[in-house]
Amino acid sequence: MGKFDVFLKYLGKEDSHSPEEIRSKLELDKKTEEIESTNVEENLSKVDELLQTISQPEAVQKSSSLPPTQQAEEIDPEILKELERLDEPPPDISKLKEGLEIKSYEAEAPKEVEGEMVEIEMGKERKEEEEISVALPPEAVTEEKVAPEVKPETEEVVEEKVLPEMKTEEELDLSGMFAEITPSEATEETQLAITPEITPPLETEISEEFKLAEEVPEMERFKEEEKGVELEGIPTPGKEEIPSFEEMAFPEAESMAREEKPQEERTFTPAPEFKEERIEIDQEKALKIRNKINSFKDSKLRKRVREALIKSLLSKDVENELVKMLLLNESEIAIKNFINKYLPEEEVKPEKEIFEEKPKKRKVIYSEEIRKQKEVEKVLANFSRFSFIGFILVVLLGFVFWRYIWIPSVVEKIYKEGLSALNVKDTTTAEAKFERAKQLGGPNIKWYNIYGLKYMEIKNFEAARRKFLEALEYDPLNKLTIYNFANYYKNLYPPRFEDALNLLSRLYKKDPANFEYLDKFAQTYVEWGDWIKDSTEKLMKYAEADRLYENFLLKKPKYTGAYFRLLDIAIKLKKQERIDVLFDTIDKINKRAVNEKTFTDLARYYLDTQRYDRAKKVFEKLIPYLTPPSKTNYNMALLQSETYYEYGRFLTINLDFQKAIKVLSNSIMLNISNAKSYNLLGEIYLMDEKKMTSKFAAKEMFDNAIKYDPLYYKPYANMGHLYFYNSLNFADPEKAFSQAFYYYKIASSLLKDQGKDYLLSYNLGWLYYKYGDYESALQEFLKIYVDEPLNPILSYNMGNIFYTLRKYELAKTQYEKSIEYLENIASKIAYVNPEIVRHKELYTELARNYNNIGVIYLNLARNNPKQRAELEQLALLNFYKSKDNALKVNLLYEYAEYNIKIILNKGVKNRQPAFDKELVIKTSLKKFIDEFRENLIKNL
Repeated sequence: MGKFDVFLKYLGKEDSHSPEEIRSKLELDKKTEEIESTNVEENLSKVDELLQTISQPEAVQKSSSLPPTQQAEEIDPEILKELERLDEPPPDISKLKEGLEIKSYEAEAPKEVEGEMVEIEMGKERKEEEEISVALPPEAVTEEKVAPEVKPETEEVVEEKVLPEMKTEEELDLSGMFAEITPSEATEETQLAITPEITPPLETEISEEFKLAEEVPEMERFKEEEKGVELEGIPTPGKEEIPSFEEMAFPEAESMAREEKPQEERTFTPAPEFKEERIEIDQEKALKIRNKINSFKDSKLRKRVREALIKSLLSKDVENELVKMLLLNESEIAIKNFINKYLPEEEVKPEKEIFEEKPKKRKVIYSEEIRKQKEVEKVLANFSRFSFIGFILVVLLGFVFWRYIWIPSVVEKIYKEGLSALNVKDTTTAEAKFERAKQLGGPNIKWYNIYGLKYMEIKNFEAARRKFLEALEYDPLNKLTIYNFANYYKNLYPPRFEDALNLLSRLYKKDPANFEYLDKFAQTYVEWGDWIKDSTEKLMKYAEADRLYENFLLKKPKYTGAYFRLLDIAIKLKKQERIDVLFDTIDKINKRAVNEKTFTDLARYYLDTQRYDRAKKVFEKLIPYLTPPSKTNYNMALLQSETYYEYGRFLTINLDFQKAIKVLSNSIMLNISNAKSYNLLGEIYLMDEKKMTSKFAAKEMFDNAIKYDPLYYKPYANMGHLYFYNSLNFADPEKAFSQAFYYYKIASSLLKDQGKDYLLSYNLGWLYYKYGDYESALQEFLKIYVDEPLNPILSYNMGNIFYTLRKYELAKTQYEKSIEYLENIASKIAYVNPEIVRHKELYTELARNYNNIGVIYLNLARNNPKQRAELEQLALLNFYKSKDNALKVNLLYEYAEYNIKIILNKGVKNRQPAFDKELVIKTSLKKFIDEFRENLIKNL
């Protein structure tokens, strides 16, 4: 028995074969070699001996070891007759086919007996196949053909008439030597004699290595389907199943049948010969090798050694060396190192488990089923591929959701909880929430700024500063953080503008050409100038900002944003000429360029300076740019509300009250707390003298203005006017004056830092005078006298106050000034009409002035006896002038009549002259004064 056969039989599985079985196999091998003799009779006797070995029990087999000469006498006569028939000429192939009978069988399932796997004996089937093999005459066998390795997916049905032509040496040589050997374990194939009449003799020797590569995988596949996994240590019988002709597929037979060519014309290419170096291993060595391999503790090593010997994965020399090591009982570590050296582990293919297949009813799979099976496999492959891709996508989407959606949402929730704690000034909880959110989501510059601004809102400036500093540590040039931190310094008291400039200079130095950075930097200088009270320092800060914008315009001369900033500075400095130049330059560069804040301030400046034509031009550019209140966003609402207010002022000055009311209503819609718009609406209602209901509407607007801005003086002043001129809701005028006096005093106290109001000061001075507070009255009149020294009404009022204070010379001066200006106006009247209110007021005021100056002369005469006569004559002259001016408008002036009688009737002693101490409440003389001023300017 060859070395390869021993390896294949005793190392293929870790089975425990008895010594008798091994000895029997070795003896059969020797007998097989003895058959290869040229003597026909001797071969027949050996065949008979082998057949008896297969069919007889073990005890009988021992007796079969007698010499061939003794066994020849026991050959069956039937076999001798068959052998004689083989020497005859070959029979007709058709007759042979008719006599051929193939019997299929169905083996019984293996039974389990005491934990051992018992294989089904295939004796009967083998006998039937032997009968078929022996029944074939030599002429029927043409030649031996070795089919290439073919692994069809399905079995094919082979017609019976082709079977005799397709028998190979494997099917024909079914002697007893293969009783316990599978088709893949056959060692030697018997050469069939081919008659010279049919084909030339062809001998093909197939080595065990070649046949193993072709047949062992097929048998292993059948065994896997039947047995599954074979347990180690469970002995199995030495018999194995050999498939019948019906279960074997012969592709060569089908192809030969389709060709339909004469047998004589067939040509065969001899199969390649594989010769193996035979090493005789006796029973003792085989058992020793098997036991040595089974003694290895490493199961992988056992498989690797067994597979290396069975599949001849090593060269012959290395293989012999391995066998020697196994026989010499080398250590497991030495053998493992040897295997790793010559056969790395990755090159050893995993051993397929060999199992016995239960003979089943043969199934035929047709081509349509194969096609469907392939389609299903293709669909499953695509499904697996797409399932894997889908799984990867799900994992990626899950990661993205977790990292960029779930984590940020949780972090934002924690930050908001901290802000809620800050709303109740719980800084400890807020800081704990902030730190937790930072650990979960990492530092977040946005939330650093939000918390910093919130701390500023609750006046915790130190905590706000820490938040901004921490944010700058993570990003020193973060724009948002720098802007908020700069505003933090500006909101301190006193503001720290230098620190704010140091922060903003980081961005400005980084990119000087960026107008946003420049604007933030320069505007800080402007804000610094607004805060400074000293005019010199204020101008210096404005000049620095102006320089920055001018330098920027040197590089970009048509950038309108810089011009708007320069215009803002010019408006603050009230440089009228520069304002006009800058406004015209912007209009020239871009007629559609509009800056709402700058143009609103510019319109206010033109209205305050009474340059209504320029104000109109500004509004023509600005108003179309404004959006309706319903579509204006919150950030622009406050600014546009202020713009609508200034436009309402412009319309009110031009007496377009209806349109002004609509515009001011838009202003209130955009900013419900705009007190100036409420106040201006009230003034418009107050000027409507036709409707009494408008006075109540005016009062409602003034109340709203006071509600939304308690520090705004104008609604208080207007409420005073409402009571002063209309005695609203009071039957007694004295009570109305008292209410007006209350509002006027509040308005005057709020007006200290907001400029001057002529009507407020005049009416408050009048009320102070009425209630006997002459000093306060004088102070109120002096506020407006500085700006209007030519006002005759103010001179008359001040004259009365000086007279009451016994300052006769000062009083006399004021009366003379008033008389001078009133006489100049009267001289321009060619015809006096008493029905004209202006004429009546003018001459009445002249009468009062002449009367009061006459009283001053009369008092001086009493105090100066030496000049008494002269002073009395001057007093009498002024009393007559007073009487004459009153008569011009058909007025009997009692004060002058009484004073004339006192002077003319000297017998009446201790009589005091009548002094007219009444002050004018409502007069239209201002119109005459304005006309006088205009005429005076024209004459100059």
